[in-house]
Amino acid sequence: MGEFYTTLTEIRSINQRCADYLVDIGLQHWTRSHFPGDRYNIMTSNLADSWNSVLRDAREYPVIPLLEFIRKKLVSWFTSRRDAVKDVDAGLTPKVNSLLAASFEICGGYDVRKLDNDEYEVQDLRGASFVVSLTDRSCSCFEFQKLSISCSHAIADALKANVRVEGLVGDVYTIEYLKAAYAEHVSPPVELNTSNQLADDIAAISLHPPVTRRPPGRPRKKRFFSRGEVKMKKTHRRYCSRCKGIGHNRATCKQAI
Repeated sequence: MGEFYTTLTEIRSINQRCADYLVDIGLQHWTRSHFPGDRYNIMTSNLADSWNSVLRDAREYPVIPLLEFIRKKLVSWFTSRRDAVKDVDAGLTPKVNSLLAASFEICGGYDVRKLDNDEYEVQDLRGASFVVSLTDRSCSCFEFQKLSISCSHAIADALKANVRVEGLVGDVYTIEYLKAAYAEHVSPPVELNTSNQLADDIAAISLHPPVTRRPPGRPRKKRFFSRGEVKMKKTHRRYCSRCKGIGHNRATCKQAI
């Protein structure tokens, strides 16, 4: 939590209006530290953007082939993730293991003092002090309880108390939960040979094309930007094909031939 306010102070020193805007829209909408629920250490982006890239060519397909393309893509993703952990019996996910390893490296010089049977005071290399409770799985830095992943202060505390660090991590980060997330599969659609296999009210429907006119001009390929989203301008350096210089082109080149 302290790191967040330090960063916000830096933003305010650079641009006060920008800092005011971030505060006015609500800290819970764009920060992990103030989010009321559980984000599991993930800052999600617009899912439509990710699929927009995957469906770059498939967007031109008719509806049924497009849906089949999406189904096959999901099957491919689920299979690759399922195969990646099929030989792992227990433990934590690779991402969480890497986070713990990074915290292990920086907590070696921490000073740990026992306050009572449950709480410890941990002083980091900068001299800042934090209170850790392994029983409540909490730390005054708020990272431990917000992410359900041991922060560096909690790891230093666990090493002092001879507590297994992996046991302090939330169950949702275990291999068992990862396997369960991809245990199901996306089944192919059932082939219907005759209309007798359909419900009567569905079989009686006669589909017609929509009563719309095609708009003039070429269909739009690029997506519409969300409210408040700013398109980043691409900057290109000019290169002169005549003198090979930078900052001008052949038409404005003033170098002697």
